[in-house]
Amino acid sequence: MRWGNPGVRVALLLTALAPALSAQAPMPAAVGAGAGKDVPVGIVIPLTGAFASLGQEHLWADQTAVDIVNNAHPDISIYYAKTEGLPT
Repeated sequence: MRWGNPGVRVALLLTALAPALSAQAPMPAAVGAGAGKDVPVGIVIPLTGAFASLGQEHLWADQTAVDIVNNAHPDISIYYAKTEGLPT
């Protein structure tokens, strides 16, 4: 392998920078004008094929989580932010 080859240099540079390039900036808190609006959330799960049973269980868990966040359930003690910040 020749390190002087420009293609090898580019490949090494991209490999070294991959973690930094894939990092995402943190999302701002849901306050202000955007608060209260629907937020679409996508999931990629298998609902057909060999792993369909696992995908179905994942879908049920996601639907349960949405129900817990969006509706009042006084019998469930789960801590999440209803307004700004987390409870102390």
